[in-house]
Amino acid sequence: MRVRAYFALTICVTLISSFPAASSFGQTISDETLNAVMMCGPLDTTSTDLRNCTEAIRILQKKSVAGDPYADFYLSMAYSNGISVAQNATVSFNYMLKAANGGDKAALYYVGTSYLFGMGTPVDVANALLWLGKSAYSGDINAQFMLGQFYSEQKYGHQNFQLSYIWYDVADMGGMTSAKPMRDVIGALLPSKEQQSAQETAHSLYMELDAKTLSP
Repeated sequence: MRVRAYFALTICVTLISSFPAASSFGQTISDETLNAVMMCGPLDTTSTDLRNCTEAIRILQKKSVAGDPYADFYLSMAYSNGISVAQNATVSFNYMLKAANGGDKAALYYVGTSYLFGMGTPVDVANALLWLGKSAYSGDINAQFMLGQFYSEQKYGHQNFQLSYIWYDVADMGGMTSAKPMRDVIGALLPSKEQQSAQETAHSLYMELDAKTLSP
């Protein structure tokens, strides 16, 4: 149930609201995969046509075997929610990891948080930091915010208020309004020179990431 709740917030936006010609992993989404996604619709039990989903899952499994990361991402969601397949957090995680390794930028964040919270895989802080870092440097503001939180807490063994401030500030500049109050809380814990240094680093990092996002 934890995995289902975790993925639920992004299902409709990620899979239904828009389907660009080029996916987040930089390759064209095949017509077959796109049609399967549209056939099934949102992954919730109230609005999903389960008959259509059964056929969609069959198509996506075939596309996954052929190496389609978008199919892997959608199959992860299906197993997370138990739509036309038995709900299985481990299988869900494995498909998400396969999608991330296949180049799907959206999957990077989910792999990182799965390692961090032990969803479908044992808790692994080192791997969580690795994948969240990849996601944050790809421009994902959710990962940037998560790194701000990660470095603010002692329980992960990596507490660093400067790094926490930097990532909260980058997420704020990227448009996540909830990051600003968290950044200010951390800023109050830093000496003025360290806070100024963190601000300068955050600004440089944001400009670097923004330039990467805008580049063709």
